[in-house]
Amino acid sequence: MIGRDDEVRSILGVAARAARGEGRVLVIEGEAGIGKTRLVKEALTAAQPLIGRAVPAAHPVPYRPFAEALMAVERAGAASAERTLDPLLSPIVAGETMLRALRDRAGRGGPGILALEDLHWADEQTLACVEYLADSLAREPVLVVASLRAEEASPAQDMVLRLAARHAVDVLDLGRLSGPDVARICDECLGGAPAAVGDYVRHYADGIPHLVEELLGTLLSSGGLRRVDGVWVAGELPAPVIPDAFGTAVTRRLAALGPDERHVVTVAAALGRRSAPSLLSMVSGFPENRLADLIARLSSAYLLVERHGTVEFRHALTREAVLASLPAGERERLASAALTVLESAETQSDDIAESMAGLAMLARQPDRGAYMLLTFARRARACGAPAPAEIALTRARELAVDPETVDKIDEETLAVLASWRARGSLVRVHASRLDQAVELGRHLVLRLEAGNAPPERRARIHLAVARANLGAKRWEQATADAAQAKRLDPRGRLRQEIDLIRADIAIGRDRHREAERLAQAAFDADPEHPLAGEALLILGRARRPNDADRARDAFARALAFAKRRSMPDLIAGSLNEIGTLDLLRNGTPDALEQARGQAFAIGAMVAGTVAQFNLVVLHLFRHELDRAESRAAELLDLAHRHRMGPLEYAASIARAAVAASRGDDIAAVEELLRHVPEALKADPEWSSLIWGHCYAVAAINRDDCDAARLALRHAHGLMQIPDPHHSPVPGLLTLLSVVAGEEYHETVRTLLQDPDRLSHAAARGPALAACAIREARQGNQTRANVLLREAFGTLAATPWFQAVTVRHVAASDVGPAWPELAPYLQHARGFFEAAALGTLAQACADTSAAGATTRTAAPRVGVPFDLKAAGVTARELEVAELVIRGLSNREIAQHLFLSPRTIDKHVERLLQKMGCPNRTTLALRLTPFLPS
Repeated sequence: MIGRDDEVRSILGVAARAARGEGRVLVIEGEAGIGKTRLVKEALTAAQPLIGRAVPAAHPVPYRPFAEALMAVERAGAASAERTLDPLLSPIVAGETMLRALRDRAGRGGPGILALEDLHWADEQTLACVEYLADSLAREPVLVVASLRAEEASPAQDMVLRLAARHAVDVLDLGRLSGPDVARICDECLGGAPAAVGDYVRHYADGIPHLVEELLGTLLSSGGLRRVDGVWVAGELPAPVIPDAFGTAVTRRLAALGPDERHVVTVAAALGRRSAPSLLSMVSGFPENRLADLIARLSSAYLLVERHGTVEFRHALTREAVLASLPAGERERLASAALTVLESAETQSDDIAESMAGLAMLARQPDRGAYMLLTFARRARACGAPAPAEIALTRARELAVDPETVDKIDEETLAVLASWRARGSLVRVHASRLDQAVELGRHLVLRLEAGNAPPERRARIHLAVARANLGAKRWEQATADAAQAKRLDPRGRLRQEIDLIRADIAIGRDRHREAERLAQAAFDADPEHPLAGEALLILGRARRPNDADRARDAFARALAFAKRRSMPDLIAGSLNEIGTLDLLRNGTPDALEQARGQAFAIGAMVAGTVAQFNLVVLHLFRHELDRAESRAAELLDLAHRHRMGPLEYAASIARAAVAASRGDDIAAVEELLRHVPEALKADPEWSSLIWGHCYAVAAINRDDCDAARLALRHAHGLMQIPDPHHSPVPGLLTLLSVVAGEEYHETVRTLLQDPDRLSHAAARGPALAACAIREARQGNQTRANVLLREAFGTLAATPWFQAVTVRHVAASDVGPAWPELAPYLQHARGFFEAAALGTLAQACADTSAAGATTRTAAPRVGVPFDLKAAGVTARELEVAELVIRGLSNREIAQHLFLSPRTIDKHVERLLQKMGCPNRTTLALRLTPFLPS
């Protein structure tokens, strides 16, 4: 039985226990059509159960299900045939009669089984009898299986709740089938179903097996599914036909509603399968607190349910049944009035776009709907919310008839698709949409040329195509489209916009001076033009690799401009750029948090998800792995909900990077990467992320220097930007190459000459350490010490990178003779121990033992016997040595890279263990044990 293997096993398990004399009542709950009866038949047919059914009736017959079961025994001529159930019998006598009949049927290794169908319609006497059996079967070889509708309030429901509370029954909840299971049913029924048919049935059956068969039957009878040359072919798919029993049940529930509940459920049906509470409140006219009460009542009536912040119908066909209950004229009036409300809506969301399209169809006003959706899409794009804009335009295209309107919709679609390029994104968020934009742009240009459209209009098409190519990093094509736009704009009306695109292209080609000049010119052309804010953003990005302070100034000016002009998209973009700068400097996540909140508040999902991705990376660099993992999980959910496939894979890579940073074995890392498609793994940019942040980190954490160096070299070779300031890869590659004596790599030679060209602190720090090693090899120890201190200071906020850098500098040929390394090495060892990176902690310990013998060496391995007997530890002995030398607790803390509070505790314990009243006495007492 498709999709019910676990449930069948559960029923067979209860039956097996009953056969051993552990009788039970099992209640199978589920909505109508879910397959309760079929499940019992599938699981228990071989056991030949007695079957009794309750039926709906104004005056139910007492004991009807039990009487039906016993009549089957009588017809079979069994020994218990003389037993009958008088309606006047007490439930106890009736229950005992049924129990004895079932006990007689037990045998041959199986229990006596009674299947009671549709218990929700059962009479009062039958329910009392079931309750008696539930309390009496514990030591009997008897199983009673009852089916019960979960969505209908009934005395049977109340009885089951009572019995379950005292553990007298087992309850099996039968849920809906998954999409793949529904597809399997379609395939088995048809011997292979067309994809369109499978999608149609999955949508309207909503996981209910009975409706799968009903819908397939409807398709066959309507011509929506026909057989051609032995193959099933999908025709025109009809509007769903509501099964009689389903429609009757919905009609009955609607009839029981009050006027307010009825109004809310009809408005919800007009808006669609699901809608946001705020939208439902807006159209229904009820404030949200009152609406919440009404939704709760509609949920109790099994019509609506609130899930994940949206209100939706329990079943797709429930909505259809509600709409079918309205007269055609009332449906149209309701839809038209709802459209009028939505025309004034200022929020941008997928729900509103979908609702507008559906309402336009219900109101029979497609032209009005297309215009509204186009207006909505323009407003959404202006707020930086391309996802709802794209949905709105898709629906508008379906409604539009006029060719000029179609062209306007396509032009806006092109602008929206091109806008998927996220400013400063670490990944290409929507390459497929960018390709779609380029293709649409080419077709639009041909159509507009054929229609003699004004040159400026055609120039704007070329600009949109240039943006799409820019987002896809196709610099040559973007340059060509920008040039074509310039030729079509002889009056220079679009010069500012063209210069900004050229500046963006220059940044992509690593021509930052040219980009700065173009962006500055665009800003100076009109500092109050709305594009001036965009010019400041590009100006900041052009400055970022060479002058972070001036870059921050440009971003701050862009933020001030956006706030002054009330441009929420630019506010989010500016905060994102400031946050990215903090990411490169290992600063705080404050700006990124603000950018994320601002973007989501206005529906700018791309900007919001990019800020979320940057937060993951920031926490990863700061080795805040729990927070990074939590952020990655949130990113995965966001990308999934808003259909941003590539960012789902970015989240998977981020989770794999967290696992690698935590020291998980390579199999665990690769298991997380399994969710990334092979085609994406072959893409250079994605592959560089995987090799640089997953495989290289995993190799470093297992102290496999050769594998780490190879992974870093491979990752760097895949990078498409000459100055990959976002990545720590070049710095780590430089350090490991210099330690191994491999300085011939072009990037290594370049960075040894100018490590400050790396704007990412986690890259610049290792590169500075590599320069320190080279200076030490050349005998310039003073210069080496200066570089070493600068390197470790640069890495202060990235503890893993700092500790790894220390470990490899100490492992170099000049490390053992470098006294200044000792305290750093001790600190690195402590970090690795706390991070449970045992291999690296041991490597640090081995390096210390091999040669790092300075006044701040690692804690002594051997504690003198007398001190050990007093309970003094190696760390306390190290603290004691510094106390003897006259250092204060704060100075000792700085020396050992520990907190002052920790040192306070060490000194306090030493005073207690040695029985000394003060530090002077302690120093005198311990001096004989520490002659050095």
